[in-house]
Amino acid sequence: MADKKINITRGKKELGGETNRQLLTLASDLVARVNLAAQMGKSFGGDRDLYTILGYPKVLTYEHYQARYERQDIATKIIECYPQGCWGKHFDIEDNKKEESKFERAWLELVERTSLYHYIERVDILNRIGQYAVLLLGFEGTKEFIQPVENGKKLLYVTAYAQINADVFEWEKDPMNERYGLPKIYELKLSTGDKSGISNLKVHHSRLIHVAEGCLESDVYGKPSLQNVYNRLQDLELISGSSAEMFYRGAYPGISFEVDAGTSISAQSSTAFKDEIEEYIHNLKRYMRLQGIKANQLSPQVASPQDHKNLLIDLISAGADIPRRILIGNEQGELASSQDERNWNTKLNNRKANFCEPKILRQLIDRLIEYGTLPEPQEGKYNVIWPELSEKTDDERASIRSKKITMVKEYVSTPGADQVIPPQTFLTDFLEYDKDEAEDILKEGQKLADEEAEEIAAAEEEAKKMADEQAAIDAKQKEIDAAKK
Repeated sequence: MADKKINITRGKKELGGETNRQLLTLASDLVARVNLAAQMGKSFGGDRDLYTILGYPKVLTYEHYQARYERQDIATKIIECYPQGCWGKHFDIEDNKKEESKFERAWLELVERTSLYHYIERVDILNRIGQYAVLLLGFEGTKEFIQPVENGKKLLYVTAYAQINADVFEWEKDPMNERYGLPKIYELKLSTGDKSGISNLKVHHSRLIHVAEGCLESDVYGKPSLQNVYNRLQDLELISGSSAEMFYRGAYPGISFEVDAGTSISAQSSTAFKDEIEEYIHNLKRYMRLQGIKANQLSPQVASPQDHKNLLIDLISAGADIPRRILIGNEQGELASSQDERNWNTKLNNRKANFCEPKILRQLIDRLIEYGTLPEPQEGKYNVIWPELSEKTDDERASIRSKKITMVKEYVSTPGADQVIPPQTFLTDFLEYDKDEAEDILKEGQKLADEEAEEIAAAEEEAKKMADEQAAIDAKQKEIDAAKK
């Protein structure tokens, strides 16, 4: 690629209108990318071009990422491990903890009928290959996909599309519209399954959930998960491929043949000698008949690629933000494994909270509520309940229960503890109950305390009654005794 920067200012005055202005902006962005790519890998004032020397592509396209995903094992793992870790264990949607609501029943029926969890994971994987992916919502009665959704009472199907098959056809240009600068119409490439091959379908944005991770300036284009480790993946492929070739050639480097001085070989002998060699190398014949020729076995030369591989794995692990043990599935001892597992679960929980729930799940559910596919949740809100990522053992559960019991005993037995740490704060911050659970516990505790107080009051009343009766009996006895005297 030429080092010379492209200049698009010439002819700028001739461009006019909103469309031309947007074209100019787009062209400027593309030129900036080309100019940036031209400078990648340059050092020593541009005299050394490492990207060209090492064979790295300067401009990465969707096809580069897709090829890596489909053909390179570790690239597949980088793309899939986050979606599989986040969506692998099914979550719950609820708006009422006491009983199953109409909203919850409708959600469960929809999930079962459309295999919704499966398609959510698929669109997340496709999103990580490129800059975005989309989830198509197919509603009953849909005729014109280019029109906004009017009746979404029944969702018939969902389908995931990669960036390469979901181009932005038209953008929202009205600066007074809340979707200004976002896609208005997409063009989906559909495989028809017949001789016609592929057809293009214009689809209104209201029928699609746009999924893009790693967005910075743009809410449309995210960051491909392989982008900043692409060169290292290519290095790793080179190391693994060349090590196989080195072993193939070095483990059996071949045989050298030395002709004795004064020995002459006729054409017929040369042909027979060649046949002997071919028989030895390619067939099962393990000897050669040689006359006047000495055969010398060449020494094998094989070097271990382990150090180079480990360096690249460490760099890829850091660049992809995936712990090494998770990335390659290699146990590094119990302590290291437990630490990696905790770190990985923390990363997955952060991704769920900052991306999966707000940018995929709630976008989808809110859209379905708006269209009437799902009924309104109680009090207009719902909660996403994510499962625990690591199952606790029986010993761990018992240990946690024992510690909580000890904390409760110390709290209850310490005078004035409830003044320093209110009961609800103690339950939520120290015993890690959520707000609703803490309120339920306090209500139940208050109920038990009231019942106990009532029982004490009843017992005191009964004791007083018995004392009064005994006093009356004693007084009567005194009267009888006095009368006898």
